[in-house]
Amino acid sequence: MSDPEQDRAQRAAHAWVRWAILSYQLPEPTDVDCEMCLQTKANVYHHPNGYDGDAAQDVMPVCNVCHRSIHPTPSRRGQIDTRTLGAVRRALRPPIPQNPVVEQLIKLHAAGYTYAELAQATGVTKQAMQQRIRRYQARWSADQRKIRWGQVKD
Repeated sequence: MSDPEQDRAQRAAHAWVRWAILSYQLPEPTDVDCEMCLQTKANVYHHPNGYDGDAAQDVMPVCNVCHRSIHPTPSRRGQIDTRTLGAVRRALRPPIPQNPVVEQLIKLHAAGYTYAELAQATGVTKQAMQQRIRRYQARWSADQRKIRWGQVKD
């Protein structure tokens, strides 16, 4: 496809997205989470399959950081943005299985037990206990967002 044809298809695809938002067929991108990193609100819609034909209507909401990783500017080509790479890795991480031991530790901590008391009872350091609980909570909440948006099958 020549550049003028590609530009025309791109403009038409972007016009369709604007029309779809105005006619409530698509939510505002800022109303949904980024589908790549699931960490921030989206800012734009990305056309993952190009702009031709029906592919122009196949869009995904992404944040600016993830969108820059998809379409790097000429000055950034060949450079790896570590924040983006980390976000992509987190998004592609398989769902964490439920861990009844850590879930019980979380319940005990919510009931008033300190990290130090839980650490002493399990034989780990206080810092290790904090990290274990916080990591589990963070990954579990991210996986719940993926399930809610249909990215992970139950």
